[in-house]
Amino acid sequence: MKRGWIKAVFLLLLTLMFCSCATAPKGEKSDKDSAKKSTKEITKESAEESAEDLYQKGMKKFDKGDFEDAVEAFKKAVDQDRKAYKAYYSLGQAYEKLNKAKEAEEAYENAVKLKSDYLSAREALGLLCFHQKKFKEAEEHLKLARTLGSKVAEVYYAWGEIEQREHSCRTAIISYKQALKLDPDYLAARNGLKVAEEDCRQKRLPQPQQKPQPQQRLQPPQPR
Repeated sequence: MKRGWIKAVFLLLLTLMFCSCATAPKGEKSDKDSAKKSTKEITKESAEESAEDLYQKGMKKFDKGDFEDAVEAFKKAVDQDRKAYKAYYSLGQAYEKLNKAKEAEEAYENAVKLKSDYLSAREALGLLCFHQKKFKEAEEHLKLARTLGSKVAEVYYAWGEIEQREHSCRTAIISYKQALKLDPDYLAARNGLKVAEEDCRQKRLPQPQQKPQPQQRLQPPQPR
């Protein structure tokens, strides 16, 4: 009886050991999968934080006037996050400070591609095109900036200049007045307003009628 009881306990212990060994690999695999998943999540979060950190670093460099270093930080930020439209805009601002118009224009275009109603980028892109005498492109972006409620006086001054170029003095006057409303000391807008008002005044004046020239009578041919 005693031997049978000992044998039963021994068999029970063997069974428990076998079950533990059989289930151990599955548990280990599950732990590995969880570890991999956590690593991916941490890596993703780190990348997003890294892009934001780089953007903030760029802003600090920009505020200090270190535009070359700011460009490098913003470029790394957009490499980390291709949807970082604010970083693209700030990259364009830094390029403008370095007199790199082509690179600035490309950066602003990337910003508005990602967010079409991004007012700051529309304003900057429109004014950059205006200063480069790309008036057609400037008109497109400045029009959108006005629609989005721009409060930048130069936007309305540039729009007035474009309207004046197209011989639309009335709309030019409206734009110049809006620029002066935002900035009463804006001398260029004040001068533009005077030109536009004079142009409209001249158009309202009656044009002098030209006197018809007397027709010359044909002389008959002289006999030979």
